[in-house]
Amino acid sequence: MADGAPLVARAATLDDVDELVRLREVMFDSMGVVARDPDWASTCAAYLRDHLGGDRLRGAVVDHPDGGSGLVASGLVELQWRIPGAQNVLGRTAYVSSVATDEAFRRRGGARAVLGHLLDEVRRQGIEIVDLHATAVGAGLYRDLGFAPRPQPELRLDLGR
Repeated sequence: MADGAPLVARAATLDDVDELVRLREVMFDSMGVVARDPDWASTCAAYLRDHLGGDRLRGAVVDHPDGGSGLVASGLVELQWRIPGAQNVLGRTAYVSSVATDEAFRRRGGARAVLGHLLDEVRRQGIEIVDLHATAVGAGLYRDLGFAPRPQPELRLDLGR
């Protein structure tokens, strides 16, 4: 790939699982998240091997632009069914997660390419509602793509602590 050429995303496959987990760890590290359980990575890899490409989990990745091994960016989207409601008659939603880019490739369009690919997949599925959690670093990109704060706060009860 020529220097400065745009990064291009493709659908993630089962061959990408190890790199998806590695990039998920890159994301956690950049957020300062410390793992409660050191086995999370093997559990995550098993989950991805069981579900990636199925009717509920899709991924997008960017290959190393110089033809090197590994990925430089990735993201996942969970396709969800919820109870239909006044704002979502079909009850179909999507949740974007695990958007991560290797530090050496940040600010080159990898995350944007990944998100574009994931959002195209969501549109193909007929889903109109897409949620995600943003870090301060990623919020600008998400807002550029049309994401906005929700009017009601999200709350969490952590029963695992």
